Amino acid sequence: MSDSYNIPTFTYKPIPLTERLHARVYGAINPSRSCLSQAGKTVLITGGSDGIGFAIARNFGFAQADRVIITGKPREKLDAAVDKLFRKHKASQNHCTPANFEGRLCHLPDTNSINRLFHELAVNGYSIVNVSSGAIHDFGSPKDLSSYSLTKAAGTLLLQKLADESNPQQTQIINFHPGAIFTAQTRDKGMAEDSMNWDDGDLPDAFAVWCASPEALFLHGRFVWAAWDVDELKGPIRERLEKDVDFLRIGVHGL
Repeated sequence: MSDSYNIPTFTYKPIPLTERLHARVYGAINPSRSCLSQAGKTVLITGGSDGIGFAIARNFGFAQADRVIITGKPREKLDAAVDKLFRKHKASQNHCTPANFEGRLCHLPDTNSINRLFHELAVNGYSIVNVSSGAIHDFGSPKDLSSYSLTKAAGTLLLQKLADESNPQQTQIINFHPGAIFTAQTRDKGMAEDSMNWDDGDLPDAFAVWCASPEALFLHGRFVWAAWDVDELKGPIRERLEKDVDFLRIGVHGL
């Protein structure tokens, strides 16, 4: 493993598909890499007013996206998040071009609200990066939260099927498990910073930028972990992906 995991109250262990496992951002997924540039692109992040979504928005700013739109509610929380994104981006040593961050209220029951949002987005190709969860295949965890595993699995399968019907050159779709990330939501559920060996909060955020880049095209329709080393994924594991259409996809093992 390239990053050591301290052992606190209980231990989080990524599935070792790659020999090198990561708990924090490393060179290959650093959003400042020119080959991961999002210049000229509009990025839409649902639930981007806090937690992982907020941090993903910040990293797309580091990757020089022209426009980063976050959705959420209420309006006060959304406006505060946008202001915070501008301040963090301005204070960062990593940014090159100022990103335009926007907050949009988007109510799911209001189809007109959704239609207005997507009508304004560019139509010259999409990358859909879904923050899923390892709970879709680790049925022993989390306990007593069956609805969480169910909804994450359903959302992941939906995008997997959409990927089957999509040209990856036009619509690149990747599902990924972000890792063990300590957020305000996990704190609200009673966990503490020393409850386990949390991954660095920037790991899934930089990984999301990489997933939206041409480098990740070969993972179209697959489910991966942010902890896995992308250079190894692009090596021997890629060969297996090309030979096995069911590898790293939701299904019934053995059929």
